[in-house]
Amino acid sequence: MRAKSSAVLLTALAAATIAGCSTSTPGKPTAQLESSSTTATDRPTKTTSQSSNSLADINPCDMLTSAVKAQLRITDAGKPSDVGSGRGCDWHAEGTKRPWVLSVTLYDKLAADDVSTDLQVKPLPDINNRKAVQITDKNGLGECTVSVAVTKSSSLAAMAMADGDEAKGCEVARTMAELIEPTLPRQ
Repeated sequence: MRAKSSAVLLTALAAATIAGCSTSTPGKPTAQLESSSTTATDRPTKTTSQSSNSLADINPCDMLTSAVKAQLRITDAGKPSDVGSGRGCDWHAEGTKRPWVLSVTLYDKLAADDVSTDLQVKPLPDINNRKAVQITDKNGLGECTVSVAVTKSSSLAAMAMADGDEAKGCEVARTMAELIEPTLPRQ
């Protein structure tokens, strides 16, 4: 059942991306994604709603600070989205060829590496002592998800589709996961 949730996640994100990428933003973006030069002030901080140490109390659309949104080149306020058993938020960001789609999904009952066997799963180095995996699909859309363990049975998924370039999508998804991780509850 959890494998189906992961497949539903990637399918829903791909469908949302196809629909979301039908418009373009005029102009030529010049900002550069800075994945390794973030400072503590660029990272989201815990809010009162997160102080209960429960993933269920976190609103995914509130997880990115203004500084993080600027770093990721996010151009909108975010739109809540439910993906399978997850609660998520989708944003658009300035891409070099077309708008990027970025998404954060919280899974209260899905482990970071509990994904469908038809997806490509690659273990990553831990993110601040949390297990992390990279998930890609063979759909040709260039999407990449970095899933981070919150507990043994819950996770955060940061997904990026960046100009149809899977490597860039994985870089952006990893950066998003690293920036969001400090806001996640610890047990």
